[in-house]
Amino acid sequence: MMIFLITCTFTIFGNLFLVFKVARRRQFDRKIKVFVISLALADLFIDIMFSTSSILHFTCMNIDRFVAVSKPLKYFQIMNRRLVTCMVFLCWFIAFSNSVFVLYMNANKTICRPHYNLSVEGSASLIGSVLVFYLPLMLNISGSINIYLRVRTRSQQLCHLAANEGLFLDHNQQRSETRVTKH
Repeated sequence: MMIFLITCTFTIFGNLFLVFKVARRRQFDRKIKVFVISLALADLFIDIMFSTSSILHFTCMNIDRFVAVSKPLKYFQIMNRRLVTCMVFLCWFIAFSNSVFVLYMNANKTICRPHYNLSVEGSASLIGSVLVFYLPLMLNISGSINIYLRVRTRSQQLCHLAANEGLFLDHNQQRSETRVTKH
């Protein structure tokens, strides 16, 4: 019980501190600020709705980073204020809808126990799990892998381009030594 109280205390103060620090920092992109503050507020509470909201916020931040890496020149056109607001709203709406659905299913199971159809409960649980956990999980994994591969490819291209242009120090030294020996 004591560990739970300590964990909750650190979680609450840690997330409040995070909200305060991120809100005051000017270096962060406004879109990331919105996602991080909304995520920290979701993490303040521990239940189905806020856990779902937290998962969906991570997915939105991953989508934001994916767009920034895959379409850097169109990033500000794509990730505009309206889209970010819509994404945050959807995170909270889906989380709220999921928690109401879970509460409804539990209440229905309690009230109508003798006539309750377990296949309906299983199907509903499966659909809910897929929509609020497994689908975001797959989006996060595939998005992170895709971001990593794009960044690695760009890094290799830049290294190759730099090497061909003689931009690395060792390569420059070799070129200047070659010129000296040719003359």
